[in-house]
Amino acid sequence: MSKKELIKKIASLVKTSITNTETFYNAFEKTVIKTITTEQPKVIISNKIGTFRLKTSKARNGFNPNTKEIIKIPASTRIIFKVAGSLKKEVKSLVLEE
Repeated sequence: MSKKELIKKIASLVKTSITNTETFYNAFEKTVIKTITTEQPKVIISNKIGTFRLKTSKARNGFNPNTKEIIKIPASTRIIFKVAGSLKKEVKSLVLEE
């Protein structure tokens, strides 16, 4: 589902205009991004959807299989999304057609 499709679907569910829904969605996106990058290392989107958090990985050695040399991988900060348990249960109960 694209962003445009999501906005249309939300607008029809809450019976509001696409413009208002898009404004809300963009503000929501900006708030999540600003919060996780500047204010808090953990952002709970919803108990039914999941949580974004930052994770710092330690510096480590890696291996380049092409040149067979050991390379140093620097420490970095990554963003992790953990899916909520209730959503996992719903997805597991789905039967996908092949």
